[in-house]
Amino acid sequence: MDMRKWIQVTTPDERRNVAEAAGTTVGYLYNIAGRSRRPSSDLAMRLEKATEHMRGRRLKKESLLWPE
Repeated sequence: MDMRKWIQVTTPDERRNVAEAAGTTVGYLYNIAGRSRRPSSDLAMRLEKATEHMRGRRLKKESLLWPE
């Protein structure tokens, strides 16, 4: 799932929890979604790991590093 879609389908609490688990901020997640920022490969891997428990809403590092 790409970040734009993920932002749309998650709750504010889920976004906050994932951001904290990945060591970033919700604001930065919005920057990634808006494509004004790109995550480092390390952050992309941390986001993938932080969302691995979210069935159907898991972020893949590939979609974060190379958005369509």
